[in-house]
Order: sequence, then C-alpha cells, then structure tokens
Amino acid sequence: MEHILSTQDWVDRAYKKLKGNVYFDKTQLPLIDQLVSFEHDGLEESLGQITELLEQSEDSVWEAYISGIISKIETLVYPKTLRSWPENQVIFNMDNEPVEMEKAQYFIKMPVSGHILGVLWVLTVGAYLDNRNDLNNPPMYEHSYGNRLRKNLYNPDSGNITYSPYLFEPYFSQYENWRDTVLAYAKERLNNKQDALILTLDLRSFFYGVHIPKDNFDNIYEVAAEALGAKLPLWSERIHAFVYRVLEAYSEKVRSISTDEELPLGKRVFLPIGFLPSNILANWILTPFDEAISRRFNPVYYGRYVDDIIIVDKVEKNSPLRKKAQGKSEDNSKLTAQDIIEYYFCSCSTVERLPDSCKQSQLLLPLEPDTMTPSQLKAFQTKKEKHKKESNSKDPCVGYRINPDVLLYNSDSKVSPEIQIQNDKVKVFYFREGATRALLDCFRTQIGQNASEFRFLPDMDHILNQNDYSEIFKLQNNETLHKLRGISCVSLDKFSLSKFLGKYRKAGRMIRDKKESSFDRDLLKVLNKRTLIENYTLWERLLEIMIVNNRLEHYEKLVKIILDAIATYQIPGCVVNPKRNESHHALLLTLRTAICRTAALCWGPQMGKILGNIEDMVTDTEKFNNEAFLFQADLLSKQRISYCRSRMVNKYVLPLPIGLLREDIFEQNDKTINLCHLESFLSNTHRLEELEDYTYYPYMVTPQEISYALACENIATGSLIDDPQKQRDNIKEYYLRWNYPNLDEGGIEDTFNEVNVKPLPGKAKRCHAISIGTPTANAIKVAIGNARLYENDFKRALTGQPNRSYERYQKVQKLLKEALEAHVDLLVLPESYLPWEWIPDVSRLCANNQMALVTGVEHILSAKNNDYPQQVYNLTAVILPYRKDDHKFAHIVYHQKVHFSPEEERKIKGYRLEPCRGEDYQLFQWKDLWFSVYCCFELASIAERALFQSFVDLIVAVEWNRDVPYFSNIMESLCRDLHCYCIQANSSDFGDSRVMCPTKTELRDLIKTKGGINHTILVDEINVDALRGYQRKEYELQRDDDRFKPTPPNFDPNIPEHKQNKTLWDALNHIQE
Repeated sequence: MEHILSTQDWVDRAYKKLKGNVYFDKTQLPLIDQLVSFEHDGLEESLGQITELLEQSEDSVWEAYISGIISKIETLVYPKTLRSWPENQVIFNMDNEPVEMEKAQYFIKMPVSGHILGVLWVLTVGAYLDNRNDLNNPPMYEHSYGNRLRKNLYNPDSGNITYSPYLFEPYFSQYENWRDTVLAYAKERLNNKQDALILTLDLRSFFYGVHIPKDNFDNIYEVAAEALGAKLPLWSERIHAFVYRVLEAYSEKVRSISTDEELPLGKRVFLPIGFLPSNILANWILTPFDEAISRRFNPVYYGRYVDDIIIVDKVEKNSPLRKKAQGKSEDNSKLTAQDIIEYYFCSCSTVERLPDSCKQSQLLLPLEPDTMTPSQLKAFQTKKEKHKKESNSKDPCVGYRINPDVLLYNSDSKVSPEIQIQNDKVKVFYFREGATRALLDCFRTQIGQNASEFRFLPDMDHILNQNDYSEIFKLQNNETLHKLRGISCVSLDKFSLSKFLGKYRKAGRMIRDKKESSFDRDLLKVLNKRTLIENYTLWERLLEIMIVNNRLEHYEKLVKIILDAIATYQIPGCVVNPKRNESHHALLLTLRTAICRTAALCWGPQMGKILGNIEDMVTDTEKFNNEAFLFQADLLSKQRISYCRSRMVNKYVLPLPIGLLREDIFEQNDKTINLCHLESFLSNTHRLEELEDYTYYPYMVTPQEISYALACENIATGSLIDDPQKQRDNIKEYYLRWNYPNLDEGGIEDTFNEVNVKPLPGKAKRCHAISIGTPTANAIKVAIGNARLYENDFKRALTGQPNRSYERYQKVQKLLKEALEAHVDLLVLPESYLPWEWIPDVSRLCANNQMALVTGVEHILSAKNNDYPQQVYNLTAVILPYRKDDHKFAHIVYHQKVHFSPEEERKIKGYRLEPCRGEDYQLFQWKDLWFSVYCCFELASIAERALFQSFVDLIVAVEWNRDVPYFSNIMESLCRDLHCYCIQANSSDFGDSRVMCPTKTELRDLIKTKGGINHTILVDEINVDALRGYQRKEYELQRDDDRFKPTPPNFDPNIPEHKQNKTLWDALNHIQE
C-alpha cells in the first residue's frame, strides 16, 4: 500500500539528507557548525516551523519568512589560489615568502532553514532534472557524472524519498566511472586499428560564469509540474521561487565584494558555491551543450564531470587532423590543440534540436578582446606581435567561450553567460594506430595505483620506518632528474598531502608506537604558513591525528601555528573589497569548527586547559579582536558537547558508535578520556538497550559496527557472546532504530532479508545455520596467511599491555593487501592473530572489497570486577560481506572458543584469569559455499568435528598449535571422513598450514607450507560444484571418476543435491528431523 509523505516527512528527510551531505564534505566546516547549533537550539521546533510555513496559505507570511532568510545571506571568502612569487636562486626549507591570496572562492553563508528548503527543491524539482523520478523522459545528459543524485533516492516499493541520509552519488565512484570509461574507449579504438585522440577541457570559474535567466528558471518548474503532476507537492512552487531568490542574492553579494578584474561578473545570476541546488543546476545548464556535442559529431565518447570535459574519438583516415598528425598537411604545419578544438567545436552546427536562429552557430567562440580579462588581453597582444613578426596572418587565439546562444535558446535575456575554456588546462593525447601504447598503459597503471590505495589498509613504511617524506613533496626540475641544480622549486603536493594524512590518521588509530611521536613532531615542521592556508580543508584532519595519537601538546602547538598563519595571510584589495569583507572570518570559522569537532573526541582536564589557552591565543592577537568571542573556552566546550549529541563527530576515528557514549563524561574533570581508544570509550558507554532513539544520524550505522558494539558489551560484562539468532535479531533492531526509526511508514528499507539464521536441533552441541545472501560462485578462490604468532604477544594480551606496534600492523596490512590484489574470495588467518581493536577497520575493508575473512582474534580481557576473576575470550571472527542496493555490508559472527587447550588454560589461570568458554558451533552459507569454523583444540572432539557431516563443502580450522603431527592426522582424516575441502591456518613457525581436497594422498594438498620470516599468502581455488556433482553419485559411478575419493558411510547424497538445486536452506529443518 502506497504511503503518501506528509509535509513534515518531507522536511525531516530533507534535514537528514542535508546533514548527511555536509557531514562528508570537508569544504563545508562552518555549515557543519551551524547544523550542530541548529539542533542544540531546538531541532524539532525549527523543523515544525518550516513545515507549518510551507503549508501556510497566506503568501504574506511565507514572504516574510523567506525574506528573513534572504536578508541573512553572506559570503565566506576563502583562498582558491595563493600568489606565486618569482623564482629565487635560494631555495629555503622554511617559510620565506608572504602568503597572499591570488584568487578568491566565495561560499554562501545562509541560515540552516534556507539550506533545508534548498534540499527540498533538490528532492522535488531537482530530482526531476536529474532523471530520478521520470526515467522515461530524462532531461539530463546520460554521461554527465558529477553531482548526480543517488540512483535509489526514491524507494521503488513506496515511490517515496528514502530515509537514508545519502543524497548524491559518492564523488570518487562517479569520478572513477567518468575516467575509466575514457580509457576503455581509447583502447577499443586502438584495438580496431584506428588512430584515436583524447581531448580534455576545463571550464574556467564555471559557477561564476553561468547566467540563469528567470524565464528559463521558471520554465523548469512548468515542465516538471506538467511531467509529474500530483507527484509534485503543492509547496514545491514556493520552494522553486525561493531558490531563484537565493541565486540572485548571492550573485549580488559576490558582485559587491569581488574587485578581481580576472573574474568579471557582469549582471549575471550565477550559482552559489555551497548551496546544494547548484549541483543540479550546473548539470542542467550544460545539458544543451552536452547534447549539441554528442549530436553534432557523435564522438566515440563524450563525458563530463561537472566542469571537466573529456572527449574520445576515432580519427578518420581522410581527416585533416590525421594528415597534420602525420606531417602531411598542405602547409606542413604540426597538429595543435587549437586545430582540434576548432575542428570539433568551431564549425557550423547541424544540431536538429537547436532553433533556426542557432543552427549556424558555433559551439565555441574565440575570445574577442572586449571579453578578455587583463591577463588574457596581455597574452593576446603578445601573440599578435609575434604573429606580426612571423608574417602570420592568422588571428591569435588565447581562449574560447561557450556560445551563449547554445545555452540560452528560448530565453529573452539580454545578459549572456561567460563560460570560458581554461587554455592552460586543455590537453590533447593523440594515439597512433600501430605505435606504442605505453602512454595509455601508463595512464591505466597510474590511475589503478591511485585508486587501489584506498582499498587497502595504509602502508606507512616510508614515513615511520625510513623517515622518507618524499611522498608528499613535489620537486620542480628544469634539467635532468639527477642534477640538483635543475631544482627550481620545492612544494607540498596538495593531493598527496590529503591522501597521506587520511592514510596516516587511519593507521595511527590502530597502532601505538614511539615512531609516531617523531613523525608528529616532523609534521609540525613540514606545515609552513603557506601550506596551511592552501590546505585549510585539512585542518580538521591534522587536529584529529593529534587526538588519535594522544599528542595533546602537539594539538595545542598546531592550533597556534594555524592562528599565526591566518594572522599573516593577506587578501589584497585588488581581489576582494576590504571594506565589505572580514578578511580572516571564513578561515577562523573553519578553524573553530575543526577545534570543536576534534576536541569532542577527547575529554578531561588537559583538553579543558588547551581550550583555555586557545582562547588566550586568539584574544592576544589584535587582528582577531572582532572574532575573539568565537573562541571563548566555555563556548567551545558547550559546542563540542553538541557535536557528540548530534552525532557530527567523525565516526571513522571512533571504535564504537558515538550514540553509545554516556553524557556524564562531559562533567568529569579528573581523568583524560580519549574516545578514539576502545578501552577509554568502552568504559564510558551505555548498554545498548538503555539508549534513547535518535532520528537524524548523518550516516548509516552499519550492521558490522552494531555487531562489534554488541560483542564489546558482552565482553565488558563477562558474559557469553550472543548466539547467532540473538545477535542477528539485535543487529536488525538497532540497525532499523538508528537508521530508519519511523517504522510505521510504508516502504522502509530492510537489509536483513540478506541475513538469515536457523537453530539446528538434534546436535551434540548447540548449533546454528547462518545464510548470507550473496551471488553464487562455482569456484571459490581461497587463501591462507603464512603468518607467525608470538608467545610474548599472548603474554602482553593477558597482562593488559597488548602489542600494537607498527611492525605488527605492517604484517597484517601486507597480508590483506596481497589477498585483495589476488582477488581472493576467502582469506583464512591463524588463531589469536588479529587484535580486537582492529576488527572495525578490517571489517570495513572486507565489506568495501567484498572479501570474506576468517581470523583468530587475539585474547581479550573482560572488564575488571571485584566479584569474579576477569574473563578471557578466544574468538574467531567470521566476516562475510554482502551487498544490499548500493550498500556494502558485512555480517560478522564471533565464534567463541568452546574448548581451550589444557596448556592455554594453564597459562590463563596462571595470571589469575578465567577462560570464558563458548557453547555454539555455526554452519555458514555464503556465496553458496557451505562451511563451518573450528578453533584449534575444538577439533580434538570426535563428535563435534563431525557435527556437519554431509552439509559442509569446507571445514576451516584456525590454530596456534605446536602438536603438528596430531592435528595433521585429524585434518587428513577429517577431509576424508566428512568428504569436504579443509583449510588449516597455523602459526608459520609450527607450519602445516594447508588447503586439502578429499582425493588421493599424492593430490590431497592443494597448498601446504611451513616457515619463512616474511608474512605472505598462498592462493588456490576450490571447486565445490564439481565436489557436489561427485557426491550425488553412488559408488558405482564414483569409481569411474578419480577426481575425489569415494564418499564415506552415512554420507547423505540428498544434501549435495539440495545444494545444487539451491534448496538446502529451506530443507534444513526437515533434514534435521
């Protein structure tokens, strides 16, 4: 039954999606701070007021409300680029030049209510423009990739906007699609023995160059209303008019502030940066241009990512471009980028959809002197003089602009857009058929390396072990690579720095190593004033690193360095009007937000003192007198509480969901509580059942995060890990409560159709079957980790001083990276291998890469309790990934060791601890692979290792076992007796890690290994489909097939038949009876 959303529903969902979008946008820190204050000041009342006003019949009341919003629109002025100074013969390794803005970037600053209205427009009219609610009549160009709304923005069952916090497709995946498609098409052309070219263009100051006439904007609503009819809410017309008024107000604000002659704004109505409707409108504006290109010359591929354009085309054999490329043109001239642009864009148009007045117009027009900026005019005159000296009659060209007629047909506007091509960013790559493909292959390799880095746990070896910072520095060399004299400039690479800090923050949260301390000190030296101002979006990440690494003294120093950089930063009057702008306001707001958001991660007397010292720093700086109130210590402290309550702290540096935090820590002043560290966080949490519901999480709380929190709660209280049925039910309850709290609405998403659990009665031990809904696979690629375990790590774990060194992290990182590069489906690691604190990061990696992992978890201690000894847990984490819509999740079962070995138990009790024994075995179905997991000494029980005879395709054993001959015999007989594949992962110093197949002895071991000082993986495939086909046969036919040994007595051939027919799950209970 279809559920019609109320206006309040629309507003609530718009707020949640606004919050989710801003949460992940590192350029929008001041807006994050606004949202946190908006919630603190009475969220429900504010959202209720918006709802009431949207439904208000009196136009005058609505007009007064939006006029109030419009009157508060301001701009936040950030540096887009800094001025470069002439090269100096002396190259310094420290600050030596002034830090001065060259180009400004103007972000909109507006009340949160205005942004909510903007998101409501995105969800209604904007969704129509983006093809999201009328797929039969798509207004947007197919291969426009940037700023596209989520494909599942609308729930297919109810037809309503989803309650998910996500609004736009992730940046990186969209960018990858755009880029990878280009290389694929170029390769295809070469494979077809054709010359190919790739042309890349970038639009200059695109958001400021557009012009949106009111009649065109009004027409958007008329077309959408006609197409959608009653699906468009009644209040959407008001919202549409409001959005245009925001555009007008912002345009006037920027015009009044900018004095930059290189950014002529005219009387245009352009797009506000930081206003979400701009994302949709940017694509809509360029759609006529997109269609004109694709229809005019039908290139092999034309794609656009916001204002970046790529064209791939074949070059015909009789083309003038090919003749020039071969040096065979009539005038013997060489092929230039200008030739290619004019060939494609500056000839007469034959686009059928353009009106008659435009049919003969060019898509791009050369810049005329009266439309040039001062720098362009200077370049034009220089080229003109050069042409004159060379007797070249051809007019010089310094750039192009998109023909306004292409963008503004159907408009009566007398104001034209001024969208120019950035000449310095035009690149042409010409690939000759039959010539080397090294350039194309180099592109693909380099791109693959950059993309893959984000798939792995970070490798920090160069920094932490070798003190090598070359990854983030860029040398400009004018001579050969090895000549020092050729170095003209040394700078920090912006992209590399951002990427590096992200990797270091992740690795830093997982390790505790003295090497980190020296790096943190070096980092403060590397970050000079220019680097800090250029990379203001990274301030939060830098401060987070200091919190994560427990370097509070460095945190304070870093804030001081940033404040000093802001104080010396200059904004010249020829760029921004000093009378109309507080020059440092935007950067100070960004710093304040970064401080509040990161200080919310650490509580106690030392952080309180630091906030007081920051207040003094700002107060003592004369330039900041007008802003000093923003940094009052008591205001910062109150705001960071609001960050925790609104769930706006960074979840990726926390071991547990922030909603679990007890609020009494805000009042504690006797000890430091660092929420980035599991033990510190865990000692200050609520029980999950005590939590109050919270509606507006800005992100999805994932099943794997919830399962980890549930297990942490079990361990903290010294109780058994929840059995699989209870765990699944609890995960579902909290997943729906936290992500989809309004369960009375129709069409609410439920990911838990993918995870099913059944108890298996009639077994010698309590057993559960667990099915994870994933695509089937005939052959499963499996890997075992050849990794060594250390007795000293075991002792340190039992004494509460676990080894979290970089050396240990590096070994884990290497194994996981090798497995991902080998495209392994299932990786098995030894018993007690992975530290418990690392499970959240590793499970996220497994979910994102859809790789399953079975690993022993290092021994864990329960919380201390005077009434009974601390409990010791020996867990095996079974991490099974799956997809639901566009989400990648993992279901994790923590198998609790049922039987501790006598020696293991002796050592545990020797430390006055008590082993906490499990009671449950599990039968898993994942990728149609049926398998069970045992932890070492559990295999010594004849009855328990045979629990799943006939059911399993695979037995997985994680071990730390020195009695190799005994366990070798067990595994070999197990492989035959259960007639299944077996994987055994043991510490490499003891060896016998192997993958076995139930076949004759000389072929049984697919993999078998021992020793080696390097941690690595070994990979093979197991073909369960072939095994099942064999098991269905009786002996009369099995003897003719020597791939496997015959099935043993009491093997049920009906079970593999059910597996092949995909009916075993439904038949489980019947078979058990």
